[in-house]
Amino acid sequence: MTRHPVLLAECVRADRAVRFPAGPVLRDDEALHDEQLLAREMIVEMGSPLMGRVRTLGQPAKFGASRTGAYDRPPPWLGQHTAQVLRDELGVTAAELEELTQGGIAYDKYPEAGQ
Repeated sequence: MTRHPVLLAECVRADRAVRFPAGPVLRDDEALHDEQLLAREMIVEMGSPLMGRVRTLGQPAKFGASRTGAYDRPPPWLGQHTAQVLRDELGVTAAELEELTQGGIAYDKYPEAGQ
């Protein structure tokens, strides 16, 4: 679906003129560069020892005493906790986990990290 930028801008202007709380629905690539989302720290960049610099979602709720912008650890990588959940929560054995991994069912992008 394509959006017409002039029509979108007209709709946003009309909403703002009557103080109607609305805005465009952004695609992922647009949201990562949106000035309002960046100003509200809804998109934050942080370092990860395995993934390098990554952009992730910030804290959505802002409270007076909260530490906005203070993130203790990077977001998990794809499959980081898969083995742990399968083992600890579902009782999957090491042999079963290996079979799931070899079959492409269980996945860990950085298995050498041993999480």
